[in-house]
Amino acid sequence: MTIPCIYGVNNLTNDYDVFLVDAWGVLHDGVDVFDDAISCLKVLKDANKTVIILSNAARRSSKLVQEMDKLGVPSDHFDFLFSSGEEAWQAMFNRSEQYQLEWGRQCLYIGNERSRSLLDGLDIEEVSSLDQASFMLVTGVENMQDRVEKYDNLLLDAASRNLPMVCANSDRIAVRGGVPYFCGGALAIRYRELGGRVFEFGKPHRPIYERCLSVLPDTAASRILAIGDSFETDMPGASNMGIDSLFVTQGIHVEMFQQESNYQKALDKLMETWECQPRALIDYLKW
Repeated sequence: MTIPCIYGVNNLTNDYDVFLVDAWGVLHDGVDVFDDAISCLKVLKDANKTVIILSNAARRSSKLVQEMDKLGVPSDHFDFLFSSGEEAWQAMFNRSEQYQLEWGRQCLYIGNERSRSLLDGLDIEEVSSLDQASFMLVTGVENMQDRVEKYDNLLLDAASRNLPMVCANSDRIAVRGGVPYFCGGALAIRYRELGGRVFEFGKPHRPIYERCLSVLPDTAASRILAIGDSFETDMPGASNMGIDSLFVTQGIHVEMFQQESNYQKALDKLMETWECQPRALIDYLKW
């Protein structure tokens, strides 16, 4: 099936009332914002569309709003922001499910310093070794240069102890200022391969979408468009919820599109692998 390639979002706006927009890779690359994408958000807001930022960043939503504002994504350009970090924090705070009670209160943190703030406000003791831990909180690798293999010994030991892993960022990889690095999802995948138990939050899992829909009680799924650059998270997440999607090609899959002789061949490979398809594709988010 041929998926149309559009120049701008204006081609689709009459069909939708709500836009679920990915952040990293669509609005910014962690260093610079994409000016056309920010302008697009403003036009959508001016057209009385509801704009929701849906991010797999491993920080709480309120902190992420502040970060994005400093980066150049003004908070008045969107209506709501939901993050995987917030989903994980709420689970660790509320412990509303039986399996969450089994995590215990002694946490070994794996990730960078910026996302360590996800432990703030929790009745949790951060420990320094697996011997002391009742669960692991993973937000990503500690340093951008780290390979996943660096953590194999730690993860093997954790799996032998049957320690649960709480993964607050389901992305496998991200690109910061043109440099790719591994995220929490990559460690989650590896831990499962080694026999470990993983509890992931964020896209493509249903709860974060259900939280979005909770602020849209009168909006049909057919009037919602998800915009993202990942066939690992954004596209299947939307598909599982019966929501149309717009795929941004110049994101984490950009090399795949550069290597193929035409966009359709690259897209066909992604759709076959992930068993879902977007309504349309666009190179960068723009009006």
